[in-house]
Amino acid sequence: MQQKYDYLIVGAGLFGAVFAHEAVTRGKTCLVIDRRGHIGGNIHCEEVEGIQVHCYGAHIFHTSDKEVWDYAGRFVTFNHFVNSPVAIYKDELYNLPFNMNTFSKLWGVRTPAQAQEKIQEQIAELEGKMEAAACDYERLTELTAEREAAQAALDTLYEKWEQLSEEAGE
Repeated sequence: MQQKYDYLIVGAGLFGAVFAHEAVTRGKTCLVIDRRGHIGGNIHCEEVEGIQVHCYGAHIFHTSDKEVWDYAGRFVTFNHFVNSPVAIYKDELYNLPFNMNTFSKLWGVRTPAQAQEKIQEQIAELEGKMEAAACDYERLTELTAEREAAQAALDTLYEKWEQLSEEAGE
């Protein structure tokens, strides 16, 4: 006789595993299938000589939602970890993502307005170089990427400035 299931769940990653768990706790039956020979999707780990090894690259779980944190904590013990990425440029360490500390160290600026001015100067400089390099496709491609990175930094700065202004009640 063929078994019947309430749900067929394709993929045993985070969503599939959580959905199956919650459905079963509510009295439903589930068949979970995955093309891989393990559950957990991209957060799957294997123990090698007593060490948990991330098979698909490192992963960090973070949330500011207490309900989500408490739910996940029912199934796993978390290590205390603070993600503090840095970049090295010309033998100097810089904070990532960019913040006022980064801009201060790069350009000696102290205010968001000064950082915006500096970024705008760099964008204008890059646009001038792009016009001059229009006949050199490879160089134009490099300059376009630089300009987009500068614009992204400016956008991030604007967003942070607006957020801080709202928090300060301005």
